[in-house]
Amino acid sequence: NRSFRQSCIYTVLYSDPPNIHSLDLLGGEPLLHPDLIGILDVTRQIYPFSRIHLITNGILLMRQSEALFDCIRRNHVFIVVTLYPSTLKLQKDLERLFDAYEVHYRFLYNERFFKQWTDAPLFDPKEMSDICGGTCMGFWRGHLNRCIVGLCVGFMNKELGTQVPVPEGMDIHDPLLTSEEVMRRLELPVEACAYCAMQTTKKELYEWRQKSNHTTREDVLWHPESQSAASSHE
Repeated sequence: NRSFRQSCIYTVLYSDPPNIHSLDLLGGEPLLHPDLIGILDVTRQIYPFSRIHLITNGILLMRQSEALFDCIRRNHVFIVVTLYPSTLKLQKDLERLFDAYEVHYRFLYNERFFKQWTDAPLFDPKEMSDICGGTCMGFWRGHLNRCIVGLCVGFMNKELGTQVPVPEGMDIHDPLLTSEEVMRRLELPVEACAYCAMQTTKKELYEWRQKSNHTTREDVLWHPESQSAASSHE
């Protein structure tokens, strides 16, 4: 919690003046963190005017303590629940729970997905970065990065043997790092942009389904021939 507080203070210092309008606290699953109450209190203390979202799949919400919901309410935290076909049945119970504790909430429905990554650098990083806009910055283990999605590819590489470059980001505890340098680097594409097919694949949507076996490369990697096949059927 002390490290998290220090990191929050550093990000405020680098936002000159502070202009962080919205913060998303996510994981993994944030409800698994043993000191979530402390993190929410610190976040609100450091960012008194920012909109704070707690993003969860909702499965563990019914088991949470009254103390957590009191913390969410007093810190004006907005709960965002991402629902999948297998968890839609939770919505009514969660609505009653949220209303009882008088907390703000909304639901996101994830029924279809697209394949975002390629196994080779097929795109121009700057072009893909300009299309994306870099509006979803990520903060992970003391490092600030232009792309929150890019920070997750390390898990994919480990699981599937892919080799998408993991963005290093900026160590916000670096005493030589200035706010000007932070803003400059946040405008630059990262190496992983060359592997990102997000803008290419948005029309290729796949129905959500549960699998009985492990995720495969075919499940998550986009190939140019799939775009050609989709176009030939339009």
